[in-house]
Amino acid sequence: MDQIEHEIVNIDNKKIIVGVELANVEKMAGHILYMWVKLCPQLGKIKGAIDPSTLYGIWHQVDENGNHRKYLVGAEVNNIDSIPDGMQSVIISSGKYVKTTVIEHCGWIPKGWQSSGDWTKQNQMKSVLSKPFFEKYNTQQEVTEKYSVELYRPIE
Repeated sequence: MDQIEHEIVNIDNKKIIVGVELANVEKMAGHILYMWVKLCPQLGKIKGAIDPSTLYGIWHQVDENGNHRKYLVGAEVNNIDSIPDGMQSVIISSGKYVKTTVIEHCGWIPKGWQSSGDWTKQNQMKSVLSKPFFEKYNTQQEVTEKYSVELYRPIE
């Protein structure tokens, strides 16, 4: 049985994430896995990584219908002085977020995002679609049917 938990958190400082990006994600969602595979051998090229064992998946650049158009996978860095060729950066703003923890195999992440949106509405909060939504992965935890992933939804 899956486990999904929600809480409101404040992120005090912006985060800079550098990695590889998939454009037109709404049409190519099946390729997200390949972006993770593409990132792995390139992690060593990301200079100034704060914690290389923590990786991020970031949904960003919203279209006129509120759909995220790009997905970046990468690591947090302390500055963007040197972005490796073929990589991009995204800034995660400080502020208030709904943090949804999904404790289940990674196939449950879409269900976690749905639950996050439902919980946000039920608690009369509003998502900020212009800010990136993101997933946080601890790569040091064992990958089992109880893998824990954190999902962050920016709110007003």
